[in-house]
Amino acid sequence: MNQRDSQAAFLLAHLDSLPESHRAVAQFVASNWPLSKRLPQSVAQQAGTLLGFRVNSLESSRRVLGELFLLASKSYRSPGHLP
Repeated sequence: MNQRDSQAAFLLAHLDSLPESHRAVAQFVASNWPLSKRLPQSVAQQAGTLLGFRVNSLESSRRVLGELFLLASKSYRSPGHLP
């Protein structure tokens, strides 16, 4: 399992650590990992709005995973989310 596979697995396991507005995009990306083509237009548009960059290629679609992972891992480590 490579780093991005691990990130996708983490996202699926910890969707609740993301803001609700980000969960649908995270679930789509992680559930369809590894991506072999760019995200569907509606998902890419939502991801771009949420994350603040244009998602119009396979590489930028893969970047979405990394950005969502960082956001989820920060929230997961915060005192409010610790078990």
